[in-house]
Amino acid sequence: MIDASSVPTPKQSINKEEKAIVSENAMPADWKPAKRRQKDIDARWTKKHGKSYFGYKLSANADKRYKLIRRIKISTASEHDTLHFETVIDPGNTSRDIYADKGYVDGEREARLKGQGWRMHIQRKGSKDKPLSEAQERRRSGATSASLSRVPE
Repeated sequence: MIDASSVPTPKQSINKEEKAIVSENAMPADWKPAKRRQKDIDARWTKKHGKSYFGYKLSANADKRYKLIRRIKISTASEHDTLHFETVIDPGNTSRDIYADKGYVDGEREARLKGQGWRMHIQRKGSKDKPLSEAQERRRSGATSASLSRVPE
């Protein structure tokens, strides 16, 4: 099972000059060591469902059967979830099933992974022009619609 979560960090209050220096991946010289320890200059902003979040993104691959996290990838919150999809796939896993939510739908990636022997179980999403079929709605409201961010029992 693959999913990503936002990991919030305390919001940073820095002035325009400091922000310009931080955006160049540097730290202002006038910051004392105590202030440097308090500032998180790597965290970034992102929006999800209209709300802004400051922090990081953690993408994880959890084993459905044994409830273990097999692989993780941590990045800034501004990176999209799908960029880490193939990074967190564990080729050493004996199960070839991949479960993910509808945010990971990508026909080209799915075809490539199917060619490598993976069985894709990614939720479908409807569009204005093509709504989900009745069978897809039933599957979506059943066991596969359970949140993948927590391991099912």
